[in-house]
Amino acid sequence: MLINDINLLKETFAAAPPKSSYAVWRSFPIEIVSFYPVGFVTCLEWHARARLADLLTFKPEAIEEEDLRKDVGLETICRLVAQKVSIPHFVAVTRNFSTADSYIGAIGRVFRALGLSPEPKELIH
Repeated sequence: MLINDINLLKETFAAAPPKSSYAVWRSFPIEIVSFYPVGFVTCLEWHARARLADLLTFKPEAIEEEDLRKDVGLETICRLVAQKVSIPHFVAVTRNFSTADSYIGAIGRVFRALGLSPEPKELIH
């Protein structure tokens, strides 16, 4: 999809080149990265974070030692404490769910902690 968008942009510019590099996006409203998939992935990432925060809030014993091993600077920690961010929200917000496996893994963790079955991976396949 990205390659097709770039080729379309090249064809458009070849047919009518922009007068200045600053006018490009006003003259040619073409997305290089479609916002739909970006928005969809962002939505899934925040869904995983929200479910993880919910789980750790209502079942604190589900917090794992690895959850607290974060490479977060002192300034960030101070801001989080000032905003009264809870440990469950800290854990959730500092996790990265940028792949399908990480998303499915997070939802699977919630399922396992709550004793739900089948595993999300099985539901998807």
